[in-house]
Amino acid sequence: MFDGVTRTADQILEKYLSNSDRPYYQGGQSIYFDGWKGFGTSAILADIAELARRKKSMDYEIVLHVDCSVWESRRTLQRMIAKELNLGGSTMALFDKQDEDDDFSGIEKSSRAEIDEVAKLIFQAVKDRSCLLIVHNGSDDEIDFLRFGVPVLERRNTVLWTFRGRFRLEPAIKDKVKNADLFLSIDQEGWSDRNELLHREAAQVSRKISPARIAECWLYLSLMYYNHSNFISHDIDAVGS
Repeated sequence: MFDGVTRTADQILEKYLSNSDRPYYQGGQSIYFDGWKGFGTSAILADIAELARRKKSMDYEIVLHVDCSVWESRRTLQRMIAKELNLGGSTMALFDKQDEDDDFSGIEKSSRAEIDEVAKLIFQAVKDRSCLLIVHNGSDDEIDFLRFGVPVLERRNTVLWTFRGRFRLEPAIKDKVKNADLFLSIDQEGWSDRNELLHREAAQVSRKISPARIAECWLYLSLMYYNHSNFISHDIDAVGS
């Protein structure tokens, strides 16, 4: 029996992510998901990834789920894609070597970009297979995944992504979405159990802190935010305090 979060994930998967009805002339697609005013994206995208991996009818040979909602760098994102593809020790060694070089050069970790040689390896692993890439983008910028090696323009490939996650609630962030083929969100009137959504999202934030405690704190903060237009800082340290 599906709960509301999983049911929503299943509906998105069946309605928007199926490859079976996509015309032969249509290229890959980029779909942005905003949740319910920013809530619920972490939980729902995680469920979509799990369901897509279980279902045989979706025509995706590869399902990659990368959660970078706590943003570090573009290189970290590329490393996580490589790990999802199980590219092995030699690929990880390329990351380690470049990180050592950047340490020596004094390049900040947050400024470290993707590695072209790794992008070629990712491309080789994905190029002849249909791929669903699900990404929680914690940065403030859209990402061109071709630069990371993912052939997103191929007909059977889809990128499903969000700027949201971990209670990143500022409304203006969705205005940065410029290149999505489709923008999805949850109708606030159509969600019957918001407490469930909040608790499932809280469970994604930390497995070491009680989801009920996190949900209670963030519900209070979000009510303050929407009632008084206060800015909520996306600071993971504040969640654990």
